[in-house]
Amino acid sequence: MVTAMKWIAAELHTHTCHSDGTFTTQSLCEAAEAEGLSVVAITDHNTTAPLLELPPAASGAAAVIRGIEWTTFWGHLCILGGTLDVDWRDASPENMPQKLKEIRKSGGICGIAHPFAVGSPMCTGCHWSFGITDFSGITYLEAWSEHFPCVRCECRRAVDFWVSLLDQGYRIAITYGRDWHGADLDGLPRACTCLGIDGPVTAEAALDAVARRRTAVTMGPLFWMETAGGAGSGDVIPSGMLELVFGIDWSFRRGQWEHCKIQARRLQVLGEGGRLLWETAAGEGRTEIRKTLYVTGKYVRAQLLGTVCGQEAVIAMCTPLFLRDGGGT
Repeated sequence: MVTAMKWIAAELHTHTCHSDGTFTTQSLCEAAEAEGLSVVAITDHNTTAPLLELPPAASGAAAVIRGIEWTTFWGHLCILGGTLDVDWRDASPENMPQKLKEIRKSGGICGIAHPFAVGSPMCTGCHWSFGITDFSGITYLEAWSEHFPCVRCECRRAVDFWVSLLDQGYRIAITYGRDWHGADLDGLPRACTCLGIDGPVTAEAALDAVARRRTAVTMGPLFWMETAGGAGSGDVIPSGMLELVFGIDWSFRRGQWEHCKIQARRLQVLGEGGRLLWETAAGEGRTEIRKTLYVTGKYVRAQLLGTVCGQEAVIAMCTPLFLRDGGGT
C-alpha cells in the first residue's frame, strides 16, 4: 500500500536538566536518534533555556521542535513552535481563553498534557482543571502519556475526554507524550506519536502535521487511515459513501516494541459516541484493509485492538477524518 503521506515517529513531550529532567539538550537529541525518532520536541517546564543549546542539525539526527510546557496550579499546557514568549506566570482559569488566543496569534500550537494525571497533593497542577468550556484554541490532546498508556486508567479517562470533545464538534488531534525526563531502565512498554508529513523530515514539516491534525498513536506497528482519494487523518471531507483504506506497517520501529509481544486482533471503525460502524480481524499478516461505508455525523475514526504483554488493550488510534456536514471547530 502506498499512502499519500509519509508517516514518521515523533516524541512531543520531553524535559532536560533545564527543568526537572536529567538529559542535557545534546543527550536528549542523541537518545531520540537512538530510539528511531525522526522528530523530538523539547518542552521544559516554564523555560526555553535548552533551546539555546541546540546542537547543529546533523544528517540522520532527529529534527527538533522548539517548545515549552506551561506548568501551573491548574494544569500543564504544551506549546509547540511560534515565538514562545506569551507570559505563563499569570495564567489562570479566568484568563486561559485569552492566553490560548495569544499563543495561537504568536504562531504556537497548544496541546493539553496528561489531563487526568494525579494532582494534589501528589503532583499539584498535573491534573487539568482550568475549567475552560471552549476548546477551539486546543489543537491536540495528550490522551496517552508515560509508560504502558494503553492500560492505565488515567489514559483511558483522557481518551474518553478526547472522544467527548470530538462528539461536541471540536477537531482535536490525538497524541502520546512520553514525558521523557531521562534514560529509562525499566523496559516498560511505551507508545509513539506518528505524524503524517509531506516532503523532507524537518521541524517545520512536523509542526505543520500537528497543526493539520495528521496524527496517530501506537504501542507498536504504524497504523493509519485514509480515503481511496487520499484524504487522511485531520482532513475535513464531505459525509456520504467513503472507500476507507487502513494501513498497518509491522516493520515500523519494531526493535522498540517487539519485546512487548504486541499483537493486533481487530480493527474497529467508530463514529460519534463510540458507535461501532464496522469491525474486522486484523492480524499481523494484514497490512492493508479496505472498506466502503456510508458515514455521517461529525467524524469517523479507527483503532486497532489487541494485546500488549498479554494484556488486552487498544494498541493504536488515528485522529479522525472530520466530516464537513457535521460541523465542527
